[in-house]
Amino acid sequence: MGVFHRQRHRAADDHQNRVVFPPEKRNAALADEAEKKLLPKLKVLDDQLAKTPYLGGSQWDMADFIAASVLFTLLQMKPDLSKFPRLDAWLKASVERPAAKEAIKLRG
Repeated sequence: MGVFHRQRHRAADDHQNRVVFPPEKRNAALADEAEKKLLPKLKVLDDQLAKTPYLGGSQWDMADFIAASVLFTLLQMKPDLSKFPRLDAWLKASVERPAAKEAIKLRG
């Protein structure tokens, strides 16, 4: 299982156990564990975006495409990304790209 795939599942565990599941089915410990594992990964991305405008360097490329594709799920969960302002801005800009908007429409 790839790194981004695992991170998406951790984000989903966090979100489901804080928001989606009914209160009696939520597992706060699982949500906390998922968040604890996810946040350092988001920091790595935010730190990279402090060095370069895009994850792949000076232009939006395959690295950005792959990360944005996975992190789109995270964006749908409406997390507080205030600790990662560069990642937050990059992700919002990434999903506003014309091709991303078209792909989002296809998802229904």
